[in-house]
This record gives sequence, C-alpha cells and structure tokens, in this order.
Amino acid sequence: MKILLADDERKVRLGLADMIEELYPQQFQYFEATDGESASAIAQTEQPDIAFIDIKMPRMDGLACLHQLRQVSPKTISIILSGFAEFNYAHEALKYGAVGYLLKPTSSTELNAILNKARQAIHDRWKRENQQFNDYISLALYKNKKKEEVDFFQNSGSYSFDFYIITAYDEQTLELCYQQLKNALSSCELYNAYFAITAIDGSLFLVTGASSENKETYRFLIKKLVSNQNQLTSICCTYSTLARGLNRALNLKKFRLVGICAPLNDCVKLQIITKCSWFRAAVILAQSLDNLMGAYQREEELYFQHIVKELQKKSDIKKNYDLLDKSSISSYLYHSIGVKIIATTFEELLISLEECARNIHIPGIIYQEEMVVKIMRYIEVNYMKDIAINTIAQMYNITPNYLSKIFHEKSGKRFVDYLTEVRITNAKRLLITNPGLSVQEVAQKVGYYSGRYFSKIFSRETGVLPSQFRKL
Repeated sequence: MKILLADDERKVRLGLADMIEELYPQQFQYFEATDGESASAIAQTEQPDIAFIDIKMPRMDGLACLHQLRQVSPKTISIILSGFAEFNYAHEALKYGAVGYLLKPTSSTELNAILNKARQAIHDRWKRENQQFNDYISLALYKNKKKEEVDFFQNSGSYSFDFYIITAYDEQTLELCYQQLKNALSSCELYNAYFAITAIDGSLFLVTGASSENKETYRFLIKKLVSNQNQLTSICCTYSTLARGLNRALNLKKFRLVGICAPLNDCVKLQIITKCSWFRAAVILAQSLDNLMGAYQREEELYFQHIVKELQKKSDIKKNYDLLDKSSISSYLYHSIGVKIIATTFEELLISLEECARNIHIPGIIYQEEMVVKIMRYIEVNYMKDIAINTIAQMYNITPNYLSKIFHEKSGKRFVDYLTEVRITNAKRLLITNPGLSVQEVAQKVGYYSGRYFSKIFSRETGVLPSQFRKL
C-alpha cells in the first residue's frame, strides 16, 4: 500500500512514518509533500491508498487539497491532521470525504485506530468492486451479454487480464482448489487487482484483472496453488483488454483437458504450448476423453464404443502418444469413471477402453441403490466418527468421485450435505436433552473436533448459534 504524508512540518511527517512503521513493518511505501499543491501532484502520479493531509499548509490548504485529491485520485482514503485550534475546521473536512481526523500530536493508539478504519474502508470498497467484476464476468459468460466495461477498468491501459481453465482429477480436488484460490486472492490485500472464479463443464474458470504492479503477485499465488503436484493442471491466456479476453474466453473450454494429456508441470500459457509437437494430439485426445467420460456416466454404451472406434483412426495421437503424459491419462480416467486403465501405449489404451465399454453397466442400478442405502445407514450410526467419502469408497472398491456421483443420483443429496444433516440433527438433540454439555463437548460427540467450526456449520444450517438454539 502507498501512503501520502502531506504536512509542512518535517518532524510531523517523519514522526507519522516512524509510528506507522512500528505498527505495520514494511507494509507501506511512503510519499511526502510539504504543501497542498505538491500533495495533489504526487497523488495524481502515485494514486496513494491513504493520505494524511494537514489542515493548514502553504500554497493550498487542507480542504482545497482534499477537494483536489477527489478529482485526481478518487480512490485515495484521506485522513485530516489538525491542531487543537483547527478542531472545528477538521469537522468541516469530514464533509469532503475524509474518513477521520487526528489531533497533533497523536498517539500510537489513535493512529492505529484511524489506520484500521481506513484499511477497512479500502477493503470494503474492493469487495464491492470485486463483486461487480464477478457479476460482469457471469453476465458475459453465461448470458452472452456484454455491457460497458466495469468503471475501474475503463481507460486503464495499465491492467492486463489473465484467463485460466483449471482441471483436476476429481471433484474434491477441484473444490479444494476453488476454496484455496478464493481465500488466497481475497486476503492478499491487492486493491488494484480483481478476480472472478466459477465452475464450468467440470473445470474452474478463473479471470483476473490486475494492474502492472500487482499482476505478477496474482500470477505467483495462482501458480503456487495450481500445479501438477496438487493434481491440478491449468492453461492460461493473457489479453490487454477485458472485452477481447471475453470474446475468446469460451474457446478455452475445448482445451480444459489438454493439461491432463500433456506433459505439463505448471500453469502454462496457451500461446506457448500451441508450438509443441504434441499439442494437436493432446487436443484431440482431450476432447475424446471428455466425450468418453460423459458417455460412461450416462451409461451410453454404443456412443462410448463409437468414440473408441473413432480414436483408433487418429493418426496424430498414435504418432505422438509417447510424448504425452500416460500416467496422468490413466489417473484421470480412474478418478473420472472409476476404472483402472492401462495407457502405457496407445494400443493398450484402446484395448482398456474397449473392455470398459463392455462393462459399462456394472455395477447395475439395483446394486447402486442398495449401496447408497447402506452408506446412509452407516452414516446415521457412525456420524460421530471421522467419516470421509474416501474411506467409504475404499470399502466398495470404487473411486471417491464415482461414489459421490452415485450417492447424489440415488439420494438426491451430496454426501457431505447428508453427513452434515445427520450431525446437526443429533447436535440439536444433545443441546436440548443435555444442557450440562458445553458447545465444544457437543461438537466432539457429533464428529467435529473444533467447537468454532461446529458453531459455524450449525449457524449456517439453522440460522442460529448453538448457544442461541438452547434458548429457543
């Protein structure tokens, strides 16, 4: 963050900088001005996040400077500096948009309080703007409507826009990635950078718009979270304008599984991998795998067999198959359709897929229904234990992703939602029938080891905290 210190007394400027640095070491970049005119000029160039403005300065007083700052740097949060004699004058400044004032000399406590207020105002504004960015992206992607670009990107040549398509081997990994990206990008306090993230066709679609000074930080965070080590692959395109990126954004969908087939170890740019010799083969195979997964999940045996036969004709894949990531292909098929596929050679891949086509209806519908009923009964009896979909999937020798799909289809509920429902129902019973139990004890008896997390889930599901529920 940038802070502008505008005061004609050098000792005041240095004193404020020292106090801020003690409170928030190495978090701010400082700019100094000795009068209102130079403060306005610096603000126009640097666009500071926060400005401390003395009421009485030569050449241009604090009120005039404050008015000028609203014109040249509208996002700057201003704080008035005032001596006791100008106390009423400082009140007048609040009408011009200042968030508060400090009486000179100020204490560390007072300074910290006003800084927290300013930082919260900046964060609240960023949240509103980021939601506006999300709404704009959703409108463009899902309704194919584009309005005038959001205000904070208009006439701003310093921004660049990255579009990512992120794919994982299973839904749980993708959900974890979604939460990690959302938390990391929301908490990094880059207020000239925005992001929108949404699910699209079994992948995550991430759009970022960042100023030149912040874009590399965003890219570093994303690359750190989206990597092959985390069982994630990502392809990225960069555009100079948001409108141009959105015009081409949905074309990224057809490349969403390329990272599964290709030897990628990091988040890579599409413009780079299009030059690789294996790229065409990876694109064709990725589209075929996508179609195979859909056919298998819909139990369309004939269409599945048709796709396999068409794959046999793809000379580009056969020619470049050794350059592709065979292990990744096998892992993706295993996690997506629950079948172990041998893919060391292209011929082995085809043979395994043909065998898969013959067994496409196994396990059958009746078996699936019986399995889901048994799992629901197991949850009802063992809800207080450390239950996870991975361990239950191992009991039935199937993948967690396949179990999640079947459970939702046959019960109408997601596995985690049903587990939460059973736990909260029993928590209500314990809260009413056992008033001597603390909230932490109730949490542990229904399978939650953190009282705080339990209270958060309970509040989300019921609308009240556990302690409030007891009083109803």
